[in-house]
Amino acid sequence: MERTLRLINVWVQCLGNQPSSSAADMSASIVDMESVFTDYRSELDSQETSLREELSEQLAKAQWMWLLILLGALFILFVSLQPYVVRLTKQLQALIANSERLAVDPYATLIPIEPLQNEVGQLSKSFSEMSSSLIHQHDELEKEREKTARILHTMRDAIVFVETDTNQCFANEALFNLYEQPFLFGDRQSLYPIDAFYEPFMAQIDDQDGFKRFTNRAKNCGIFDETFTYSMQRGRRTVRMYAEPIELQDERFGVMFVSRDITKEIEVDRLKTELVATVSHELRTPLTSILGFTELLEHRHVDEEKRKRYLSMIHSEKTRLERLVSNLLDVQKMEAGKGQQDFKVESLFELLSDVLEIHAGSTELHAFHFECDETLRVSGDPAQLRQVFSNILNNAIKYSPDGGNIVVNVSCEDDVIRIAIEDEGMGVAPADAERLFEKFYRVQSEQSRHIGGTGLGLAICKEIIESHGGTINVRSELGNGTIMTVELPIVA
Repeated sequence: MERTLRLINVWVQCLGNQPSSSAADMSASIVDMESVFTDYRSELDSQETSLREELSEQLAKAQWMWLLILLGALFILFVSLQPYVVRLTKQLQALIANSERLAVDPYATLIPIEPLQNEVGQLSKSFSEMSSSLIHQHDELEKEREKTARILHTMRDAIVFVETDTNQCFANEALFNLYEQPFLFGDRQSLYPIDAFYEPFMAQIDDQDGFKRFTNRAKNCGIFDETFTYSMQRGRRTVRMYAEPIELQDERFGVMFVSRDITKEIEVDRLKTELVATVSHELRTPLTSILGFTELLEHRHVDEEKRKRYLSMIHSEKTRLERLVSNLLDVQKMEAGKGQQDFKVESLFELLSDVLEIHAGSTELHAFHFECDETLRVSGDPAQLRQVFSNILNNAIKYSPDGGNIVVNVSCEDDVIRIAIEDEGMGVAPADAERLFEKFYRVQSEQSRHIGGTGLGLAICKEIIESHGGTINVRSELGNGTIMTVELPIVA
């Protein structure tokens, strides 16, 4: 302020003394004025700088104050909203956990969620409704799947389903029965994966190459208009298989192979054919002989010796016819389950002795040898047991036309009576021996071709012995005779 007043005074003096002052005084005055102005400017700059610094300090204080107020407000807001945020976080975490549980198991126990009146609460409600709907739909799908699986498991045909994309195989219980494999699954709620059983199953198929060609044509080429018949277990069983495509929304996603055991059907057809052939031959031959000899006796005069011989041949052919009809009736009764048995306890020694005595008188070329403990007793139908041993002895005589020894040896072992009947006849090959007990099966060889028979005798013997709780088997070698062995339970 003083500098301002000083500046004004100098300025006034200059103006007042202007007419009379010299140029030197004027210059001095101007210098003084410049000095005063310079001092004044310096003072103003200093004041401005001081004010700027003071303003900066006040602004800094204000900023810190606003920052503290903001932090305080945020802290107060956080403290006041913390319970809500915690509940909201817990709900979201529970929703996430429930989603993960449902993804693994539709029946998983879900975490209860407290409903809130907000968007998260609505989301929780919708999630619960969705979960209930999914469980209901899953239950319905499981019921349909189980129903379908149980229907397929009750089928007698073996079913294999192959997925197109994964090539995984699933099957019903009938497949394990078809391949005689142990069933390792405890329920019927679904089809069973069989990839682990592929090798044991394939090992039983005789034509594996043909089987693979058929399945590949169905899976890869889509050919479903043909069937494939194959044998198993070296021809013991016969199976017929066909394939069907399984489509979903007009797109094939798998192939179903259906296999049926037709062994019995083929056996029935074979038996029918052999029955017609055998019966027609076995009936025609004796009837022709009877008719021929009867006409000779009726229309021609023959001497007494020829008449007796013709009558003997008629009687023999009549006996042959009677045996054929009897065998056919026995087979029919056994298959129908109508055979009646009269079980009694009999002396095995007396039973075999009677049968041997009858057959010993029918041949002069064979020598019979019999060994049996006279105290042995068996329980059974005497007529049927005599039929069995008579049939075996008759075969022993018939298939050893050159004569020889016929040995009947009876022994006991482990509560079992073993009756072995051995001859020295033509014998049979092992392959034929395995089939001797099949109905209508007869060995086709040069030696046995002229020997008559229906192929029913041993089949009937097998049925009778098994109905008595025993077994019958044969051991033979071509050209070296046959041993027929019957085993029956011992009666104390």
